[in-house]
Order: sequence, then C-alpha cells, then structure tokens
Amino acid sequence: MAEKTREAGIDFLKAFSISLVLVWHLKVFIMSTLSDQSSVDLLIKNIVAYAFHYFLMLSIPSFITISLYFFYRKLVQAPDYWKQRIFRLVQIYVFWVGIQFILYVILSGDYHLPLKTIFRSGGPDLPWLSSHMPSPSIFYYLYALLFCTVLAYLFFKLPEKIKLVVFIVVVAGSCIYFFIASASGWTIDTRSMRNWYVYVPIAYYLFRYQERFVRMRWFFLAGFLVAVLVEYLLGGMLTAFGRVSVFLETLTAIAFCISGWGKISRPTALLSRYSLGLYALHPYWMGLVMVGYALLHGGPQAYPPGMLYEGVVMFFITLGLTFLSVWLIGKTRLRMFVA
Repeated sequence: MAEKTREAGIDFLKAFSISLVLVWHLKVFIMSTLSDQSSVDLLIKNIVAYAFHYFLMLSIPSFITISLYFFYRKLVQAPDYWKQRIFRLVQIYVFWVGIQFILYVILSGDYHLPLKTIFRSGGPDLPWLSSHMPSPSIFYYLYALLFCTVLAYLFFKLPEKIKLVVFIVVVAGSCIYFFIASASGWTIDTRSMRNWYVYVPIAYYLFRYQERFVRMRWFFLAGFLVAVLVEYLLGGMLTAFGRVSVFLETLTAIAFCISGWGKISRPTALLSRYSLGLYALHPYWMGLVMVGYALLHGGPQAYPPGMLYEGVVMFFITLGLTFLSVWLIGKTRLRMFVA
C-alpha cells in the first residue's frame, strides 16, 4: 500500500482507494442516524449499500495488484529485490499486528492471547465498548499482501509457458468459483486467501503487457457492468471481495489509471503516499471516538441515534485525528510504518 509509484494515474487510484476505505468504515457515524421507520432513510441506506457493494469495493484488490505490479517490475531490475520487499512487509506486519495485540490486552484485560488470529486475521478483534460488539482487525490485508508477494516471487521464477498455464487456470478457476459462490449464496470470508490468488498472475501480465491491458479497458468495463447485473439478479450480496464484478472492476480501474495521466494534486499525492498509515490508524481513532461518545452520554450507545449533525461531527473528528496522527508519525523514525 505504501509502494512509491511516481506514476500519476496509479497514485490517483491509491488515493481514491484509501478514500473509499475511510468513507466505507466511517460512514457508520452518519448511517446510524438514519431511521428504519422512514421510507426516505431506508432508500438512502439501500442506495449506499448497493453503491458500495457493487461499485466501490475495489480498494483492497487494487492495493494488492498495484503492489505486485511494482514488485514484478523491480524483480526484473534487481533479482534479489524480493528479500528487501518481503523483509519490509514482515516488519510492517509485525508492527501493526503487535499493536493490535497490545490494544486487545488493554481493552479486554485478557492475557490469554488468541494466537490463532496472528496470521490470516491480522490479530484479534478489539472490544472497544464490550465483548458483544468487537471491532474486527483490518490487518488481514497485510497478511494477504505478504502471502501474495511470496506467491508472486514463486510465480516469477516459473518458465514462461508454465506461467501462462497457471495464469489461465488461476484466473478461470477463481472466476468460476466466484460465480458459483454468488449463485449458490455462499459467503467467501473477507480474510480468506481465495479472494486474492487471482491477482498474483494478473499483476505479472499487467507488468508484461501493459499496453494491451490498457487497450482492453472498455472490455473490462463492459464485463464489470454485466457481472453487476448478473449478481444483482442472483441476489448475491453476501461476499465483499470474492466476486467476478469486483475482479473486473479492479481491472477496469487499473487499466484506466495506469497510463496517460499527467500531474495530480498535492492532496492526492499525500493520500497516496500515506495510504498505509491512514488505513492502519483510522479504526483506532474510530474506536476512541465511539468510546468518548458513549462516556459523554453515560451509556453503551456508540453512535448518535437520529442526530445527523452529531454523526457528521464524529465523522470529521475521526478523519481529522487520523490525518493528524499519520502526519505526525510521518515526521518520526516510524515513518516506514505509515508511508
């Protein structure tokens, strides 16, 4: 997520993706103010749910694909680069998952650590207000990226003919599995690697045949729209990332952003550069704001019921604290963990 791109289109996509993550998670402050009794509020809730589910779930797949794309590119230039990259990802992973465990002990008072959550889950869920409403760890992303990077190195070492066979099998197999899951009403766990295998060979051929990839952008877009229609008719809204529509949406976004861009604004560049820190820190500030709201109101209520202005204030307070903390950490020796 913190890969230095120096490519305007990719930086824009990273900035856009991290913005989606922030809005998706923090929207709960505002959505909680809407009533289930009002037809207008219900309509707004449904529109937001469908918009995010079908059109705005490309964030994590984009981060993984972009990271692997630059990984392949640098491997060609420096065959030993894989050691540096994997070591850096391990450092970042250990740092943030370590913080997740420390907060778990502080918030739960439980010293029997759930060690089974170290890997795929990216650490334990955090009980900010009570054990009945834990906040899931988002660092499954770092595990998925690390695992995919290892797979990418192994894929890179294969002969070209074998690469093509693996590419066809993995992409076709993943798309078929995604479709069957949607048609059957199966839920693919957000933390499952089955969501991400497909992006390992895709990133390689994106690197090798970038111009051809870009020329197919309208084909990807048409396929995405068809996939959205099919999934809508099937009623498959159970899975977040393991869907054909998300896969084609990711390809579409990257194909449109990877070339032909000029400059981007400084705020967009900063969002791209500090995307890792924004991703990692925003749930912590969100939890603290929820706890603060509950304490001020003398009860377990975490969100402002029916009070839109309070929800908007909490949204922007969380966003502001996130940006401020990332900016401050970026000026210390811990910069590598946020940028």
